[in-house]
Amino acid sequence: MDQTRIVTLENGYHLFTRKVNEGPVKLLCVHGGPGDNHEDFDNFKDGLAGKGVEVYSYDQLGSYWSDQPDFSKEENRKYLNIDRQL
Repeated sequence: MDQTRIVTLENGYHLFTRKVNEGPVKLLCVHGGPGDNHEDFDNFKDGLAGKGVEVYSYDQLGSYWSDQPDFSKEENRKYLNIDRQL
C-alpha cells in the first residue's frame, strides 16, 4: 500500500511524506538539503517491491512539496539543523 500524506508539525508547518511497499524492514530515506527532495527515492518502490521493505521518504522544510519557511528570518533558522530533520 502506498501512502502520501501532508503532516502538520507542532510548529504549524507542513511536511510532504510518502510510504511505499509493505514489510518488516523499515527504510527511512533522508535527502540532502534543504533544496533537494524525495524524488531521489521514488525508484525504491519498484526496486524493493516484494522484498519486505517499507520505504519512507519526505521533503524537508524548505524543499519541494513541504512548506517553505523564510530561513532569512531568525525565528526560522532553528529548523536548519540535523536534529530537526530526523
